[in-house]
Amino acid sequence: MAELLRAQARPQDLILHEGPLENSGGLVLYLGRSVKVVDGRQSSLAFGATFPEGRDVFWDRADLRARWGGRERLFLLSGVKPERSVVRGLDPKSVHLLLKSGGRWLYSNRP
Repeated sequence: MAELLRAQARPQDLILHEGPLENSGGLVLYLGRSVKVVDGRQSSLAFGATFPEGRDVFWDRADLRARWGGRERLFLLSGVKPERSVVRGLDPKSVHLLLKSGGRWLYSNRP
């Protein structure tokens, strides 16, 4: 999945991770760029979410919904089964499954 992200994500695209980032800890290292965390404030690595400057990094479901339909391309890597995932709260027409592998799903708001 990281290889697909490296190949398709442009510098202006945002990469998001659903849930605690430690569940995919190598992602940031492999991509060499920052990742936004959706629904990941309850994790051992989310201490930074308690600081005001962490607000832009740690998103809740409302933040995701507000940005998902915008102009920017978003990629969402999730280890959460689709029936419990944040994607359930998004317009189904805007959720594009790019890859499913190893208990992970990679979505985008663009085909």
